[in-house]
Amino acid sequence: MRYLAILGIAGLVFASTSAMAINIPNETPHAAELSVWEIYNDLYGTAYTSNVDLDVMRIVDLQTFMIPLGQDLVVEAEARYAYVVSEFGYYTPAGAPTNYQGIFSVNQVGDVSGLGYTQVLNITDEFGFYLDPAGEGAVWHSEQALNWLGDDHMVAYGVDANTILLCWEDLPLPSEGENNFLAAASQMRPADPRYDGDYNDLVVEIRFREIVPEPATMILFGLGIAGVALRRFLVA
Repeated sequence: MRYLAILGIAGLVFASTSAMAINIPNETPHAAELSVWEIYNDLYGTAYTSNVDLDVMRIVDLQTFMIPLGQDLVVEAEARYAYVVSEFGYYTPAGAPTNYQGIFSVNQVGDVSGLGYTQVLNITDEFGFYLDPAGEGAVWHSEQALNWLGDDHMVAYGVDANTILLCWEDLPLPSEGENNFLAAASQMRPADPRYDGDYNDLVVEIRFREIVPEPATMILFGLGIAGVALRRFLVA
């Protein structure tokens, strides 16, 4: 399993053990929806032509996240595209979650950028993200081992040094995808035409940024330094 250690605003550093099963999202079969590569192009002005093409931006086997102590960083989450009504949030501790904290509930579809589905996270423990699709009776985790049959319901793509894109699948995965990634478990999966494996059901942009003191805080800090200097002058 891989976790993302957020070590600085200039770059993201990874640590990993052996990867679990990795799949490339299917092209969406729904005419009114966009495939993951089309969403990525719309957001960032790129020119990918398929999910296989976009896979060069893939962060393989990313499952949990951590901000090391002493790092003045915050995590911002913003929903960018959605095709199902769902709740998005984070859970702790990683591996054996007992606390689920909703970040936002998305009740619109299509391009939802700028519609208020944005939140700043303040977490010190290692954590994962979850998706709770309305009416499906299942919660999907960024950690595969916590999902039914160990399925990977979140795929991640790099954007720049401070931004990643998380793409979620809201239903159980089909028995076969573009690279036949689930053929071995196909006997355990009920046939259902809704199981499309296109990972466009909720697309969330995660941004990491430095904490910048508010002007008032900087003024108070400056007054504190001035006070120390004045006391030292008077004592002298």
